[in-house]
Amino acid sequence: MTFESWVSDLEAVVAAAGLDRFPLVGVSQGAAVAAAFAARHPGRVSALVLISGLARGWRVKRSPGLTRQFEALMTLMEQGWGRDTPVFRQLFSGAFFPHASPAQMSDFSEIQRRSATPDNATRMLSAIGDIDIRAELPRIEAPTLVVHGQNDLVVPIRDGKELAAGIQHARFVPLETENHVPLIGEPAWVRFRSEIEKFLSAQS
Repeated sequence: MTFESWVSDLEAVVAAAGLDRFPLVGVSQGAAVAAAFAARHPGRVSALVLISGLARGWRVKRSPGLTRQFEALMTLMEQGWGRDTPVFRQLFSGAFFPHASPAQMSDFSEIQRRSATPDNATRMLSAIGDIDIRAELPRIEAPTLVVHGQNDLVVPIRDGKELAAGIQHARFVPLETENHVPLIGEPAWVRFRSEIEKFLSAQS
């Protein structure tokens, strides 16, 4: 499981779908995958939307404190991912969605359980640490919108700003939220949806 394999997966999906030119949306680590695809396939992406993304993974940043934090999280994931363990669920889900309702938190926990084994989830987090697309960002030609929460606890807003700064003419929109992705029902959701709809409509 590597970043390059994720980009190859996206290329395979695009080929299988028979897509020629299309808008592309990437969320979280998927934002880096979408950005790399747009850089490597100029002319294929008509519009690019990057949500809560990053240009550099935690390992690439070479911060001892950050490395210890993610290595500890991977250890917890090996033991608690997908299990009905309140302590782990609160730690992991609470970081991504600190203002989620109990129902939303429960849904996220179930998605977590179904989406990956503990081993695959840990390998995925490790692969995110190796992401580095800074050299590819200047090659992106598609109109780009970068959206990021002001107080995102998982991917700090400085990562979103770095991502936007590397793409020529990218528009950066900060949102008033601590959630990794705005949730329906919070004020930031209204602007989040509006900004994306306006941007995509303008490119069609």
